[in-house]
Amino acid sequence: MPKTAMRKCPSCTEWFYPDRYNAYQQTYCTKPRCQAASRQASREKRSAKNPDHFRGTWNVERVQQWCREHPGYWRRGRRCSDTSLWRRSRKKGDGRFVNSYAYRGRSAAG
Repeated sequence: MPKTAMRKCPSCTEWFYPDRYNAYQQTYCTKPRCQAASRQASREKRSAKNPDHFRGTWNVERVQQWCREHPGYWRRGRRCSDTSLWRRSRKKGDGRFVNSYAYRGRSAAG
């Protein structure tokens, strides 16, 4: 039995047990619809606290200048680099992938 008391979700109004590691902070249940409502409430609270965040002519000009200096940044997509873990890994004889930096040809026993 959980040690934390049940709470009522403000979104769906159903009772739930909060996560035991995060009970002091959790107010919404774990349903996807309620989590979306939690994020929306958080955004509204944050924008009410600081309504001018990233608004105004100064920020608009700053972002427009950055976009002019970096054309095509958003169209580039993700880059693949040879430093990724997948590329550094290699297949052992039994079919498992092993990081080549950690595996230096030693047996599993050591």
